[in-house]
Amino acid sequence: MSDRYGLPTTPGPRTDDGPVCETITDESSFAGLAGSWDNLVRSMPRPSPFMLHGWLLAWWRHFGSSADLAIHVARRDGELIGALPFFVRSRLGVRVAAFLGGGESALSDVLVPEGLSAVVVPRLIEHLRASRIDAVDLFGLPHESRLSAAVGSSRIQLIERVEAPVLELGRDWETFSAAKLHASRRRTLRRRSRSLAAEGNVTVELVRDTDGIGAALDDAFRLHALRWGSGPDRSTLATPIGQRFHRDALADLAEGGVARLTTMKVDGRAIAFQCWFALGTSAYLYRQSYDPTFARFGVGFAIALEAIKAAMAEGMARVELLGGAEGYKLELADRVDPMYQGVGFAQSFSGRAYVAARVASLRAFQRLRRSPSVRRLYYEGFGPARRAVTSLRLRGRHA
Repeated sequence: MSDRYGLPTTPGPRTDDGPVCETITDESSFAGLAGSWDNLVRSMPRPSPFMLHGWLLAWWRHFGSSADLAIHVARRDGELIGALPFFVRSRLGVRVAAFLGGGESALSDVLVPEGLSAVVVPRLIEHLRASRIDAVDLFGLPHESRLSAAVGSSRIQLIERVEAPVLELGRDWETFSAAKLHASRRRTLRRRSRSLAAEGNVTVELVRDTDGIGAALDDAFRLHALRWGSGPDRSTLATPIGQRFHRDALADLAEGGVARLTTMKVDGRAIAFQCWFALGTSAYLYRQSYDPTFARFGVGFAIALEAIKAAMAEGMARVELLGGAEGYKLELADRVDPMYQGVGFAQSFSGRAYVAARVASLRAFQRLRRSPSVRRLYYEGFGPARRAVTSLRLRGRHA
């Protein structure tokens, strides 16, 4: 039996000793992969907390409506040895595959143990080629992506999306701060700290257990709403469904010892938070916000430093600052290690048309980002309208 491309709808049995591939299309089957799945994530060269099973499952449950689950897995002797965690959504009749997690899929890639990459990745790509998709549109690929390398530049185009600064940590906080922060910056931090202390009793709390993170998220959502208001925000922290997703995902990651939430308080009231993850030897700064009435004290930068300090105390060797090249990140970073959008793998005429249009729009946006006037318009002029449109889309998707 063939699909519209003349390819088999299900792969036939292998006649060699290679892995057997299949596509998981139901939530319950995916839910049963938790332990073996996370072992694959932890074996990645640059492991991503956004590929962990609990994160992906929560994302699918909250944002997967009107889409098809399409998780391509490879097994050998029943053991999970590779995976491509995709979902497929129709865009004007074009079936486009993307990473589970969507815009929350930073550092995503094919999951496979180091020693099996040469065998497993080609098999998964072969299996993907036989699936019913027209193209792929993948956010978050690292520069050293195994998937894009195996597919080849002629089949998938990489467009840089975010700079993703990276910071290498030492063992001693005083040595680190002296090396990374200019003397004038350190003086400013001390002055602001004294001024903040005049406002009341300042405390910094770090929680990593499920109950503690659940309670701290109440403050985090409130601070996020205060900070961003009607400004541009793609984090979903301001939406009810986004908040439910984060509660579920962070609860699961907390059970696995990955989630952290650092909160700064004045007289017991939260004024800033930094959500971050610890996976392997790396920390990942995820979301932060603060009460804008305390902005003059530099609490946004201060809470980031508190999270970095805590990561160092836990023995982390590296901090993935993620996101774009904001000034405070570049001040701390040792380098940028960008993430890319991978668009291509066209399987049909409509897929080729989608890829051409998508690549053109991404490259145009890339050029516009470099314009100061356009950036100002994006953040100040279009913010309220864009937030309203995003909210309407989410309501319609989950009605």
